Amino acid sequence: MPCPALAHKTNQSGVEQCEGEKDKRHHCYASWRNNSGSIELVKKGCWLDDFNCYDRVECVATEENPQVFFCCCEGNYCNDRFFHFPESVPEVVFEPPPPTPSLLNILVYALLPITGLSMIILLSFWMYRHRKPPYGHVDMTEDTSLPSPSPLEGLKPLQLLEIKARGRFGCVWKARLMNDYVAVKIFPVQ
Repeated sequence: MPCPALAHKTNQSGVEQCEGEKDKRHHCYASWRNNSGSIELVKKGCWLDDFNCYDRVECVATEENPQVFFCCCEGNYCNDRFFHFPESVPEVVFEPPPPTPSLLNILVYALLPITGLSMIILLSFWMYRHRKPPYGHVDMTEDTSLPSPSPLEGLKPLQLLEIKARGRFGCVWKARLMNDYVAVKIFPVQ
């Protein structure tokens, strides 16, 4: 691959034939200085196997402000013309952090569910207590039939067997109710 060449010390120009290993790529390069708008060519020639030069068809330097500009390219006489196009630095856009929520918002979001849940629990308890009949309450919907005239009617058969104890307020009997033995206290009539 031929490349335009220039030796800095001898200032000789010509064409250099790039030779080297067969499995390596060959490139052309150019280096120059920019002295107050005038270009001073430093060197041109062959450059061997540099991945930075792969598939570049033009010799373009991208550094911002070096002492010596350098570019390389791949192709016959590609370093005949060389350019400097500095890479554009993407503009950094400062995004302010999202605003932090106020203390009032935090308190509302934290206490609102707790308060709501407490109200539901209290309301449920209140409704339960008011629907439940009070202790000793007689439901009027129960059997309202008149009591039988005889106090003994409706009682199960009770058989007094023997007296167990006597005292000032009455006596205690051993009795049989159905198949069970029970204690029965009998008070005297006053």
